[in-house]
Amino acid sequence: MGSLSNLPFLTICCLKNYISMKIIISANSSWNIYNFRFGLVSSLIKNNHEVIVLSTIDDYSKKLEEIGCKIIKISLNPNKKSPFDDSLLLINYIYLFYKLKPDIFLGFTIKPNIYGSIAANITNIKVINNISGLGTAFIENNFLQTFIKFLYKLSLRKSFRVFFQNSDDLKLFKRNNLIYSDKSYVIPGSGINLNIYKYSPIKEHKTNTNFLFLGRFLWDKGIYELIKAIRIVKKNNNNVKFNFLGFIEKDNPRGIPENQINEWINEGLINYLGKTDDVRQHIIDSDCVLLPSYREGMPRSLIEAAAIGRPLIASNVAGCKDLIKEDLNGYLCKVKNYQDLCNKLNNFISLPFKERLFMGKESRKIIENKFNEELIIDIYNKAIKSAFER
Repeated sequence: MGSLSNLPFLTICCLKNYISMKIIISANSSWNIYNFRFGLVSSLIKNNHEVIVLSTIDDYSKKLEEIGCKIIKISLNPNKKSPFDDSLLLINYIYLFYKLKPDIFLGFTIKPNIYGSIAANITNIKVINNISGLGTAFIENNFLQTFIKFLYKLSLRKSFRVFFQNSDDLKLFKRNNLIYSDKSYVIPGSGINLNIYKYSPIKEHKTNTNFLFLGRFLWDKGIYELIKAIRIVKKNNNNVKFNFLGFIEKDNPRGIPENQINEWINEGLINYLGKTDDVRQHIIDSDCVLLPSYREGMPRSLIEAAAIGRPLIASNVAGCKDLIKEDLNGYLCKVKNYQDLCNKLNNFISLPFKERLFMGKESRKIIENKFNEELIIDIYNKAIKSAFER
Protein backbone atom coordinates (compact mmCIF):
# COMPACT_ATOMS: atom_id res chain seq x y z
CA MET A 1 0.00 0.00 0.00
CA GLY A 2 1.31 3.45 -0.92
CA SER A 3 1.22 6.33 1.54
CA LEU A 4 -0.51 9.67 0.97
CA SER A 5 2.92 11.27 0.58
CA ASN A 6 3.55 9.20 -2.57
CA LEU A 7 0.49 10.62 -4.36
CA PRO A 8 0.88 13.46 -6.83
CA PHE A 9 0.49 16.94 -5.33
CA LEU A 10 -2.68 17.68 -7.42
CA THR A 11 -4.32 14.47 -6.17
CA ILE A 12 -3.63 15.43 -2.55
CA CYS A 13 -5.24 18.83 -3.12
CA CYS A 14 -8.32 17.20 -4.61
CA LEU A 15 -8.63 14.81 -1.66
CA LYS A 16 -8.45 17.72 0.77
CA ASN A 17 -11.10 19.66 -1.15
CA TYR A 18 -13.54 16.74 -1.17
CA ILE A 19 -12.86 15.21 2.22
CA SER A 20 -15.97 13.91 3.95
CA MET A 21 -16.93 15.36 7.31
CA LYS A 22 -19.30 14.25 10.02
CA ILE A 23 -21.70 17.14 10.62
CA ILE A 24 -24.30 17.31 13.36
CA ILE A 25 -27.30 19.57 12.81
CA SER A 26 -29.73 20.27 15.63
CA ALA A 27 -33.00 22.20 15.84
CA ASN A 28 -36.13 21.95 17.95
CA SER A 29 -37.87 19.67 15.41
CA SER A 30 -37.31 17.67 12.25
CA TRP A 31 -40.09 19.81 10.76
CA ASN A 32 -37.92 22.90 11.23
CA ILE A 33 -34.89 21.35 9.53
CA TYR A 34 -36.91 19.89 6.65
CA ASN A 35 -38.84 23.08 5.92
CA PHE A 36 -36.12 25.68 6.55
CA ARG A 37 -32.81 23.84 5.95
CA PHE A 38 -33.70 21.27 3.29
CA GLY A 39 -31.51 22.90 0.64
CA LEU A 40 -28.51 23.13 2.99
CA VAL A 41 -28.88 19.53 4.20
CA SER A 42 -29.24 18.26 0.62
CA SER A 43 -26.12 20.16 -0.41
CA LEU A 44 -24.07 18.71 2.46
CA ILE A 45 -25.15 15.17 1.60
CA LYS A 46 -24.45 15.79 -2.09
CA ASN A 47 -20.92 16.83 -1.10
CA ASN A 48 -20.47 13.42 0.61
CA HIS A 49 -20.67 14.69 4.18
CA GLU A 50 -22.28 12.51 6.82
CA VAL A 51 -25.23 14.45 8.25
CA ILE A 52 -26.65 13.54 11.65
CA VAL A 53 -29.79 15.32 12.84
CA LEU A 54 -30.46 15.70 16.58
CA SER A 55 -34.08 16.71 17.13
CA THR A 56 -37.44 15.60 18.38
CA ILE A 57 -39.11 12.90 16.28
CA ASP A 58 -42.05 13.98 14.14
CA ASP A 59 -43.60 13.28 10.73
CA TYR A 60 -40.63 14.89 8.98
CA SER A 61 -37.95 12.71 10.59
CA LYS A 62 -38.66 9.95 8.07
CA LYS A 63 -38.41 12.45 5.20
CA LEU A 64 -34.96 13.52 6.39
CA GLU A 65 -33.89 9.88 6.59
CA GLU A 66 -35.07 9.36 3.01
CA ILE A 67 -32.64 12.02 1.71
CA GLY A 68 -29.73 10.47 3.60
CA CYS A 69 -29.72 11.90 7.14
CA LYS A 70 -29.26 9.87 10.28
CA ILE A 71 -31.83 10.88 12.91
CA ILE A 72 -31.16 10.67 16.63
CA LYS A 73 -33.94 11.61 19.04
CA ILE A 74 -33.34 14.15 21.77
CA SER A 75 -35.88 15.21 24.38
CA LEU A 76 -36.43 18.90 23.70
CA ASN A 77 -39.51 20.98 24.46
CA PRO A 78 -39.01 24.51 23.07
CA ASN A 79 -41.99 25.88 25.00
CA LYS A 80 -41.12 24.45 28.43
CA LYS A 81 -38.96 26.39 30.87
CA SER A 82 -37.50 23.76 33.19
CA PRO A 83 -33.94 23.93 34.59
CA PHE A 84 -34.09 20.18 35.26
CA ASP A 85 -35.15 19.28 31.70
CA ASP A 86 -32.63 21.69 30.20
CA SER A 87 -29.85 20.17 32.32
CA LEU A 88 -30.78 16.73 31.02
CA LEU A 89 -30.75 18.11 27.49
CA LEU A 90 -27.22 19.48 28.00
CA ILE A 91 -26.03 16.13 29.37
CA ASN A 92 -27.62 14.38 26.38
CA TYR A 93 -25.77 16.65 23.95
CA ILE A 94 -22.45 16.08 25.76
CA TYR A 95 -22.94 12.30 25.69
CA LEU A 96 -23.84 12.26 21.99
CA PHE A 97 -20.93 14.52 21.01
CA TYR A 98 -18.44 12.32 22.87
CA LYS A 99 -19.99 9.22 21.27
CA LEU A 100 -20.38 10.50 17.69
CA LYS A 101 -17.22 12.66 17.52
CA PRO A 102 -18.48 15.06 14.82
CA ASP A 103 -16.22 17.48 12.99
CA ILE A 104 -18.68 20.39 13.16
CA PHE A 105 -21.92 21.26 14.96
CA LEU A 106 -24.54 23.44 13.23
CA GLY A 107 -27.00 24.91 15.72
CA PHE A 108 -30.47 26.23 14.88
CA THR A 109 -33.29 27.48 17.16
CA ILE A 110 -32.83 28.61 20.74
CA LYS A 111 -32.17 25.54 22.90
CA PRO A 112 -29.89 23.72 20.42
CA ASN A 113 -27.95 26.97 19.94
CA ILE A 114 -27.48 27.34 23.69
CA TYR A 115 -27.15 23.82 25.10
CA GLY A 116 -25.77 22.20 21.96
CA SER A 117 -23.07 24.87 21.73
CA ILE A 118 -22.12 24.56 25.42
CA ALA A 119 -21.79 20.80 24.92
CA ALA A 120 -19.69 21.34 21.78
CA ASN A 121 -17.41 23.72 23.70
CA ILE A 122 -16.91 21.10 26.40
CA THR A 123 -16.12 18.37 23.85
CA ASN A 124 -13.93 20.62 21.63
CA ILE A 125 -16.17 20.55 18.57
CA LYS A 126 -16.28 23.51 16.20
CA VAL A 127 -19.59 25.36 16.14
CA ILE A 128 -21.50 27.39 13.57
CA ASN A 129 -24.65 29.00 15.00
CA ASN A 130 -27.65 30.50 13.28
CA ILE A 131 -29.66 32.93 15.42
CA SER A 132 -32.90 32.91 13.44
CA GLY A 133 -34.89 34.76 16.10
CA LEU A 134 -34.68 35.68 19.75
CA GLY A 135 -37.95 34.17 20.95
CA THR A 136 -40.54 35.62 23.29
CA ALA A 137 -38.06 36.16 26.14
CA PHE A 138 -36.55 39.17 24.35
CA ILE A 139 -39.89 40.94 23.88
CA GLU A 140 -40.18 41.87 27.56
CA ASN A 141 -37.53 42.98 30.05
CA ASN A 142 -37.49 40.50 32.92
CA PHE A 143 -35.28 38.02 34.77
CA LEU A 144 -35.75 35.39 32.06
CA GLN A 145 -34.28 37.73 29.44
CA THR A 146 -31.27 38.42 31.67
CA PHE A 147 -30.71 34.70 32.24
CA ILE A 148 -30.99 33.85 28.54
CA LYS A 149 -28.48 36.58 27.70
CA PHE A 150 -26.08 34.94 30.16
CA LEU A 151 -26.62 31.55 28.52
CA TYR A 152 -26.03 32.98 25.04
CA LYS A 153 -22.79 34.62 26.17
CA LEU A 154 -21.63 31.34 27.68
CA SER A 155 -22.61 29.25 24.66
CA LEU A 156 -21.36 31.48 21.83
CA ARG A 157 -17.96 32.45 23.24
CA LYS A 158 -16.07 29.72 21.32
CA SER A 159 -18.23 29.55 18.18
CA PHE A 160 -16.38 29.69 14.87
CA ARG A 161 -19.22 31.60 13.19
CA VAL A 162 -22.46 33.12 14.45
CA PHE A 163 -24.94 33.96 11.71
CA PHE A 164 -27.82 36.36 12.37
CA GLN A 165 -30.83 36.82 10.12
CA ASN A 166 -31.21 40.55 10.68
CA SER A 167 -28.94 43.41 11.70
CA ASP A 168 -31.07 44.41 14.72
CA ASP A 169 -30.44 41.09 16.46
CA LEU A 170 -26.73 41.29 15.71
CA LYS A 171 -26.55 44.83 17.13
CA LEU A 172 -28.43 43.72 20.25
CA PHE A 173 -25.93 40.90 20.88
CA LYS A 174 -22.97 43.22 20.31
CA ARG A 175 -24.46 45.90 22.56
CA ASN A 176 -24.82 43.35 25.37
CA ASN A 177 -21.34 41.88 24.76
CA LEU A 178 -22.76 38.46 24.01
CA ILE A 179 -20.53 37.78 20.98
CA TYR A 180 -17.25 38.74 19.35
CA SER A 181 -17.72 41.04 16.35
CA ASP A 182 -15.10 39.41 14.16
CA LYS A 183 -16.99 36.11 13.86
CA SER A 184 -20.57 37.37 13.57
CA TYR A 185 -22.36 38.06 10.30
CA VAL A 186 -25.82 38.81 8.97
CA ILE A 187 -27.19 36.45 6.33
CA PRO A 188 -30.59 36.84 4.62
CA GLY A 189 -32.59 34.21 6.47
CA SER A 190 -32.62 30.59 5.35
CA GLY A 191 -33.09 31.62 1.73
CA ILE A 192 -35.62 30.14 -0.64
CA ASN A 193 -35.56 27.90 -3.69
CA LEU A 194 -36.73 30.14 -6.53
CA ASN A 195 -37.42 27.12 -8.75
CA ILE A 196 -39.97 25.85 -6.25
CA TYR A 197 -41.44 29.21 -5.26
CA LYS A 198 -42.07 30.58 -8.73
CA TYR A 199 -43.51 33.99 -9.52
CA SER A 200 -47.27 33.97 -10.05
CA PRO A 201 -48.96 37.31 -10.85
CA ILE A 202 -51.88 38.52 -8.75
CA LYS A 203 -55.26 37.65 -10.17
CA GLU A 204 -57.55 40.55 -11.02
CA HIS A 205 -60.77 40.53 -8.97
CA LYS A 206 -63.75 42.70 -9.74
CA THR A 207 -64.78 42.99 -6.10
CA ASN A 208 -62.99 40.96 -3.41
CA THR A 209 -59.63 41.61 -1.79
CA ASN A 210 -58.12 38.48 -0.26
CA PHE A 211 -55.69 38.91 2.62
CA LEU A 212 -53.70 35.98 4.02
CA PHE A 213 -52.15 35.62 7.47
CA LEU A 214 -49.56 32.87 7.25
CA GLY A 215 -47.97 31.77 10.53
CA ARG A 216 -48.41 30.20 13.94
CA PHE A 217 -51.39 31.20 16.08
CA LEU A 218 -49.45 33.11 18.74
CA TRP A 219 -50.35 36.42 20.36
CA ASP A 220 -46.78 37.57 19.62
CA LYS A 221 -47.59 37.43 15.91
CA GLY A 222 -49.82 40.46 16.39
CA ILE A 223 -53.08 38.58 15.93
CA TYR A 224 -54.85 40.55 18.70
CA GLU A 225 -54.18 43.82 16.85
CA LEU A 226 -55.00 42.23 13.51
CA ILE A 227 -58.43 41.07 14.72
CA LYS A 228 -59.22 44.57 16.04
CA ALA A 229 -58.21 46.05 12.69
CA ILE A 230 -60.27 43.47 10.79
CA ARG A 231 -63.40 44.41 12.77
CA ILE A 232 -63.04 48.04 11.69
CA VAL A 233 -62.25 47.20 8.06
CA LYS A 234 -65.21 44.83 7.72
CA LYS A 235 -67.65 47.40 9.09
CA ASN A 236 -66.97 49.56 6.05
CA ASN A 237 -66.21 46.93 3.43
CA ASN A 238 -67.96 43.62 2.84
CA ASN A 239 -65.78 42.67 -0.12
CA VAL A 240 -62.74 41.73 1.94
CA LYS A 241 -61.66 38.27 3.06
CA PHE A 242 -59.11 37.47 5.77
CA ASN A 243 -57.80 33.92 5.49
CA PHE A 244 -55.63 32.43 8.23
CA LEU A 245 -53.28 29.51 7.61
CA GLY A 246 -51.01 27.90 10.19
CA PHE A 247 -50.50 25.81 13.29
CA ILE A 248 -52.67 26.18 16.39
CA GLU A 249 -50.12 26.00 19.23
CA LYS A 250 -52.03 24.27 22.02
CA ASP A 251 -48.97 23.63 24.20
CA ASN A 252 -47.44 27.09 23.83
CA PRO A 253 -48.19 29.46 26.74
CA ARG A 254 -48.49 32.30 24.19
CA GLY A 255 -50.66 30.24 21.88
CA ILE A 256 -54.19 31.42 21.04
CA PRO A 257 -56.85 29.02 22.40
CA GLU A 258 -58.81 27.13 19.76
CA ASN A 259 -62.15 28.28 21.21
CA GLN A 260 -61.04 31.90 20.69
CA ILE A 261 -60.22 31.17 17.05
CA ASN A 262 -63.63 29.54 16.63
CA GLU A 263 -65.29 32.67 18.02
CA TRP A 264 -63.61 34.79 15.37
CA ILE A 265 -64.69 32.34 12.68
CA ASN A 266 -68.30 32.34 13.91
CA GLU A 267 -68.22 36.13 14.07
CA GLY A 268 -67.36 36.16 10.37
CA LEU A 269 -64.03 37.90 10.87
CA ILE A 270 -61.70 35.21 9.54
CA ASN A 271 -61.63 31.99 7.53
CA TYR A 272 -59.35 29.31 8.97
CA LEU A 273 -57.71 27.25 6.22
CA GLY A 274 -56.02 24.79 8.57
CA LYS A 275 -52.36 23.83 8.19
CA THR A 276 -50.47 22.50 5.20
CA ASP A 277 -47.05 21.30 4.07
CA ASP A 278 -47.33 23.39 0.92
CA VAL A 279 -48.41 27.02 1.24
CA ARG A 280 -47.88 27.99 -2.39
CA GLN A 281 -51.43 27.67 -3.67
CA HIS A 282 -52.82 29.61 -0.73
CA ILE A 283 -50.35 32.43 -1.43
CA ILE A 284 -51.26 32.35 -5.13
CA ASP A 285 -54.94 32.71 -4.21
CA SER A 286 -54.21 35.77 -2.06
CA ASP A 287 -53.68 39.42 -2.96
CA CYS A 288 -51.56 40.41 0.05
CA VAL A 289 -49.87 38.58 2.94
CA LEU A 290 -49.92 39.89 6.53
CA LEU A 291 -47.64 39.57 9.55
CA PRO A 292 -48.13 42.26 12.24
CA SER A 293 -45.64 40.49 14.53
CA TYR A 294 -43.97 41.95 17.62
CA ARG A 295 -40.51 40.66 16.60
CA GLU A 296 -39.09 38.29 13.99
CA GLY A 297 -35.77 36.86 12.91
CA MET A 298 -36.36 36.68 9.18
CA PRO A 299 -39.97 35.54 8.64
CA ARG A 300 -40.18 32.60 6.28
CA SER A 301 -43.84 33.29 5.54
CA LEU A 302 -43.04 36.73 4.11
CA ILE A 303 -40.10 35.35 2.11
CA GLU A 304 -42.37 32.71 0.57
CA ALA A 305 -45.09 35.24 -0.19
CA ALA A 306 -42.67 37.74 -1.72
CA ALA A 307 -41.03 35.03 -3.85
CA ILE A 308 -44.40 34.17 -5.38
CA GLY A 309 -44.99 37.87 -5.98
CA ARG A 310 -47.30 39.15 -3.29
CA PRO A 311 -47.33 42.58 -1.62
CA LEU A 312 -46.72 42.48 2.13
CA ILE A 313 -48.07 44.27 5.19
CA ALA A 314 -46.10 43.74 8.38
CA SER A 315 -44.88 45.43 11.55
CA ASN A 316 -41.94 47.79 11.42
CA VAL A 317 -39.77 45.44 13.50
CA ALA A 318 -36.59 43.43 13.12
CA GLY A 319 -36.86 40.93 10.30
CA CYS A 320 -40.05 42.23 8.72
CA LYS A 321 -38.61 45.63 7.79
CA ASP A 322 -35.76 43.94 5.89
CA LEU A 323 -38.29 42.51 3.44
CA ILE A 324 -40.53 45.53 2.87
CA LYS A 325 -39.73 48.80 1.13
CA GLU A 326 -42.49 51.22 2.08
CA ASP A 327 -44.95 51.91 -0.74
CA LEU A 328 -42.82 49.85 -3.14
CA ASN A 329 -43.72 46.24 -2.29
CA GLY A 330 -45.94 46.79 0.72
CA TYR A 331 -46.52 48.69 3.95
CA LEU A 332 -44.94 48.72 7.39
CA CYS A 333 -47.24 49.40 10.33
CA LYS A 334 -46.44 50.47 13.87
CA VAL A 335 -45.98 47.53 16.22
CA LYS A 336 -48.96 46.76 18.51
CA ASN A 337 -50.99 49.54 16.86
CA TYR A 338 -54.25 48.25 15.39
CA GLN A 339 -55.29 51.68 14.10
CA ASP A 340 -52.16 52.06 11.99
CA LEU A 341 -52.57 48.47 10.80
CA CYS A 342 -56.16 49.26 9.86
CA ASN A 343 -54.98 52.27 7.84
CA LYS A 344 -52.46 50.13 5.95
CA LEU A 345 -55.11 47.50 5.18
CA ASN A 346 -57.42 50.19 3.82
CA ASN A 347 -54.56 51.68 1.80
CA PHE A 348 -54.06 48.36 0.07
CA ILE A 349 -57.78 47.79 -0.48
CA SER A 350 -57.99 51.13 -2.27
CA LEU A 351 -55.12 50.34 -4.66
CA PRO A 352 -55.99 49.76 -8.32
CA PHE A 353 -55.03 46.37 -9.75
CA LYS A 354 -52.02 47.68 -11.68
CA GLU A 355 -50.42 49.04 -8.49
CA ARG A 356 -51.01 45.76 -6.64
CA LEU A 357 -49.42 43.90 -9.54
CA PHE A 358 -46.43 46.28 -9.50
CA MET A 359 -45.95 45.75 -5.75
CA GLY A 360 -45.97 41.99 -6.24
CA LYS A 361 -43.30 42.20 -8.93
CA GLU A 362 -41.14 44.32 -6.65
CA SER A 363 -41.47 41.70 -3.90
CA ARG A 364 -40.15 39.07 -6.28
CA LYS A 365 -37.20 41.28 -7.27
CA ILE A 366 -36.19 41.72 -3.62
CA ILE A 367 -36.14 37.94 -3.11
CA GLU A 368 -34.21 37.28 -6.33
CA ASN A 369 -31.56 39.84 -5.43
CA LYS A 370 -31.03 38.96 -1.78
CA PHE A 371 -32.78 35.79 -0.60
CA ASN A 372 -31.88 33.15 -3.18
CA GLU A 373 -31.23 29.91 -1.28
CA GLU A 374 -28.10 29.21 -3.32
CA LEU A 375 -26.44 32.28 -1.75
CA ILE A 376 -27.07 30.95 1.78
CA ILE A 377 -25.84 27.45 0.94
CA ASP A 378 -22.63 28.89 -0.52
CA ILE A 379 -22.04 30.93 2.66
CA TYR A 380 -22.46 27.79 4.79
CA ASN A 381 -20.24 25.63 2.59
CA LYS A 382 -17.45 28.21 2.78
CA ALA A 383 -17.83 28.58 6.56
CA ILE A 384 -17.73 24.80 7.09
CA LYS A 385 -14.66 24.44 4.88
CA SER A 386 -12.92 27.30 6.68
CA ALA A 387 -13.75 25.87 10.12
CA PHE A 388 -12.44 22.44 9.17
CA GLU A 389 -9.16 23.84 7.83
CA ARG A 390 -8.35 25.65 11.08
